[in-house]
Amino acid sequence: MEQQLSSKMEELLRALDQVKKYREIAASMIDIAIILSATTVAVLVLVISGNLWTIFNGVTTIPENHLPLSALVGNGSILVIIAGITGAILRVTLRVNAVKVGQWKSILNEGAPGAIKLLAELKWETIFKDIRSAKLGLSLYGFLKTFLIWVFGNVILFLYWDALVKGNIIHLSVNPIAIMIASLLLALALSNRDLRKRYEQVGHLDSLLWELRWFDSEFRRADFKT
Repeated sequence: MEQQLSSKMEELLRALDQVKKYREIAASMIDIAIILSATTVAVLVLVISGNLWTIFNGVTTIPENHLPLSALVGNGSILVIIAGITGAILRVTLRVNAVKVGQWKSILNEGAPGAIKLLAELKWETIFKDIRSAKLGLSLYGFLKTFLIWVFGNVILFLYWDALVKGNIIHLSVNPIAIMIASLLLALALSNRDLRKRYEQVGHLDSLLWELRWFDSEFRRADFKT
């Protein structure tokens, strides 16, 4: 019986440790918004600078090497976007990896007394709140990654297609709607597995939330009777 209690408690605490990591994803949304905002501003500065260069100098190439200005702005924008997306994902990864887990192991090693002690110290309302935050974080992060892939695809297609038209390599004008639809389909295809994974994780959190609510009510009843 004691072994079963310790085993169940370990399973619960491991699940709660995972919830802490998921919750950190939700807390990282502000950091992601700041990084992506800075990335957007940097891209706009590049594009505006390129347009101002053309207006004041009357040329569309860099005089020193005759490099097309559109190619320079396009490649620079793509590099900035890649750096921004990489920075946002890295920031989330670092925050999630910094979450401390397994701090309950030494107490749980005491057996049933340790398990009961840990169980009594659980703050159920905080746990329920953390699970709801974790669900939100998982959902937002999944959709955000898909959105970033879509935006990145749009930028690449728009910039390179426009450069190819200006370079007389192709003679088909840019169709914004067609490019946006194509990049959206590409983003959904690339994110399909990740979205499914996060959908399953949210489902597991839903199950965990209901199980813990039942467990909490039973524990309170048993504690009251004791």
